[in-house]
Amino acid sequence: MDLNLLHFLAQPTPLVSGWEFWPFSSGTGEKWLPMLARIGFMLAILAVVAGFLRFLHGPKGILRDKELDIEAEQMRQEELAELDREYQRGDLPESIYKRRKKHIERS
Repeated sequence: MDLNLLHFLAQPTPLVSGWEFWPFSSGTGEKWLPMLARIGFMLAILAVVAGFLRFLHGPKGILRDKELDIEAEQMRQEELAELDREYQRGDLPESIYKRRKKHIERS
């Protein structure tokens, strides 16, 4: 009996179910469930990364630049002042004024 490397590699492999190397298999010839599970796993990883970055750099984040918040507040105040001037001149109806003011205050 010849027991060299080529003989060993030529042996038939057992039937695999698709879950042995999950989620990093080749994806060829698989059923729907492993594919959907792999996509869900990758989406979960991306959601964790995005949540972590939002925690670090998002609103009131630990690593957020405070100068950007100050500049944004100044720009918001300038926009509100300009909107008030337009409303006082009569260029805007009250409904549009209230809607724009609410939009500026939420941003």
